Amino acid sequence: MKLRPLHDWVVIERDKPVEGLLWIPDIPVNRGTVTATGPKVKEVSVGHQVQFNPYSGLEVACNGQTWLFINEAEISFINCGGV
Repeated sequence: MKLRPLHDWVVIERDKPVEGLLWIPDIPVNRGTVTATGPKVKEVSVGHQVQFNPYSGLEVACNGQTWLFINEAEISFINCGGV
C-alpha cells in the first residue's frame, strides 16, 4: 500500500521491540523509520531514523502492517548514527 500523507504529517514504521530480555516495558517503542512525508514537512525525509514520544500520533493498521501517522513537530530528533 502506498501512503501519501497531507500537510505536515509523517508516516513512520516503528522499530520492533527487542525480544529475549527478561523484562519488556508496556510502553510502545519510540523509534522508527520515516516511510512517507507530507508536502509541508521540512526537516525529515524518507529513510530517516527518528525518535518521538511513544504515545503520540495515530496508529493505522492495514493488511497486517501498522504505520504511525505523526505530525512533524512531535518528532524529537533524527538519529544520525551511533546512538
